[in-house]
Amino acid sequence: VAPTPTGDSSSTSYSLMGIYLGVVYTIGRFLRLVFQDSSQRVIYEEMNDTELLQDLCSGIYIARITGDLESEYGFYYELIR
Repeated sequence: VAPTPTGDSSSTSYSLMGIYLGVVYTIGRFLRLVFQDSSQRVIYEEMNDTELLQDLCSGIYIARITGDLESEYGFYYELIR
């Protein structure tokens, strides 16, 4: 009759599972770090030229300061469209 193992395989499987979980956790944290706030950055990274948006916002601001509500409405409509 062959002797039975004394528990080396169970401790090995626990340490292997610990290493596996550590690697998966580390990769998950790295991916989370890379894609953090990507929804907020997409506005600035995906547009080629933002000068038109800057001009529209400046026009809305100037029209509001001077009290020209018609121009402000027109610029705002262009911005939202």
